[in-house]
Amino acid sequence: MANKSRPKPLSFRVSEEEWELLQQKISESGMNQQQYILSCVLGKEIVNTDGIKEIVPELKRQGANLNQIAKRLNERGYIDYKKRIADGIRRGENGMAVIKAVSSKAGINTVLDYVMQEEKTEQKLLSGLNCVPDTVKDEMRVTKLLWDKDGGRTYKHFVQSFAPGEKINPAQAHQIACQLGSLTTGVAGL
Repeated sequence: MANKSRPKPLSFRVSEEEWELLQQKISESGMNQQQYILSCVLGKEIVNTDGIKEIVPELKRQGANLNQIAKRLNERGYIDYKKRIADGIRRGENGMAVIKAVSSKAGINTVLDYVMQEEKTEQKLLSGLNCVPDTVKDEMRVTKLLWDKDGGRTYKHFVQSFAPGEKINPAQAHQIACQLGSLTTGVAGL
């Protein structure tokens, strides 16, 4: 049966050396014989596409990640952090906390017991964002049940630290953490 878009067959003869050279070039191009010959005749650039199929899924995943980041940024709007820091310094605020998110496979009870240890602070400074420290374990367990969240990441643990020379006492550090949690709209989605 003839190909409707290419109804004309083509046949020609080549020497043994020409055949070997043609087969080598076709192999290097990653194309089939017809694609290679047509590309040469039509003056198209010969580009080897071997390995592209393996890369495409990773590129799609990266594109999805970028879309998620763009969506979050669009939801929150632009925040000029350089200006915020400069304004804080002008107002005499000291302390630039380093905040990092810690991933863990530990269960919620384990991480809550860890962060509420007496040794973690000179003073017992506990508070919650949309929860009460005394009942947080039960609240988080019930929330997991309501959302059928029995696997995967169920919490995000943030650690705040300051440079040794900064004059931040535990109460100030606690206040900064509470403000960060209440002002950061992205916390709701974590």
